[in-house]
Amino acid sequence: MHRLGRLLLLMVSLAPGAAHGARRTVAVAPLTTASASEYQWIGSALAEALSVRVLNQTKLNGLTVRQVRTALDENNLDVARLGDVESASRLGKDLGADLMVVGTYVATWPDIEVVLRLVEPSSGKLVSARSVNGELCNLVDIEAQLAGVLADALKPTPIDARAGAFGTVVVKAWRELTLAQDILNW
Repeated sequence: MHRLGRLLLLMVSLAPGAAHGARRTVAVAPLTTASASEYQWIGSALAEALSVRVLNQTKLNGLTVRQVRTALDENNLDVARLGDVESASRLGKDLGADLMVVGTYVATWPDIEVVLRLVEPSSGKLVSARSVNGELCNLVDIEAQLAGVLADALKPTPIDARAGAFGTVVVKAWRELTLAQDILNW
């Protein structure tokens, strides 16, 4: 039995990241809004874009938005309730996340305001809450600013927060899909 214990201890000590601390796990939930129906796609697009940025970082464990949605469904939670730090914390704990990213936005042509909240599930505390304002035609830049907010919270782990990086492609794809659906439904 002692051999098995020593073997497990050796395996844990040799695991990647054991000497430098474990990799942090980040979950991004879809952003919510009470804005008009033509802007509903933005919350999912921004969440997917931020999630892609996290998933592309080798020093982080990222959860997909799909995994977050599944956990929301399993816990009978409405994404709108995640504005409450306690609910966001509980979901983050269920997901095994070290950081839960939630947010809201208000879009009225031509402007958008996004409030991003970063919650640490283990402590149940709000780590950061930041507002990003801009024009709807500049969603790529707004997504990059939101990535910067996330990068600040995850220091020293780097996240590429440049406009045009991984997440930008996701935002553009969502917009093109939404335009195509609007044209087909017209």
